[in-house]
Amino acid sequence: MTEAEIINMLWERTETAISMIDREYGALLGKLIYQITGDNQDMEECLNDTYMAVWDAIPPNRPEYLKAYICRIAKNIAAKKLRERLAKKRNSDHVYYIEELGECVSGDHVFDGIEEELLTVYIKKFLDVQSERNRVIFVKRYWFGYSLKEIAREVGMSEKHISVILGRSRKKLEAYLREEEII
Repeated sequence: MTEAEIINMLWERTETAISMIDREYGALLGKLIYQITGDNQDMEECLNDTYMAVWDAIPPNRPEYLKAYICRIAKNIAAKKLRERLAKKRNSDHVYYIEELGECVSGDHVFDGIEEELLTVYIKKFLDVQSERNRVIFVKRYWFGYSLKEIAREVGMSEKHISVILGRSRKKLEAYLREEEII
């Protein structure tokens, strides 16, 4: 089933649209959420919350790319769940990659009210000028939350090489954000 067909089903409030989303994207969403939360129970809860949020959002929204739209919703829900858990002082190994990127885009820096959306725009602009390999590695780590081991296996490099590439990318991103006077 195509994205457009699923969007039309949602638009028409056809209840089977959610099962179609689960069939087409459930595994991807589950992995994305698990990479952030690191907990099967939280993953199941966030997955259900994602389906409910999509049902509530379409209509009135009509996304151009359903897969990206749903992934963004899932990621936001999972990140909220993780923040709630961390606020209760339960730590997770899966939060490391979020902190890793956070050091370069926040750390001791002051954002003077910059919105997350604006920061996203600048990160996209930054990624547009990176090599395809570095862009793929960056997105796998900081969007999908892949471990260094998973990325290394998928791109055919050592974990150390991946770590070096990510370190350099973070430094370049920080320099770019400074140049743009974001930090």
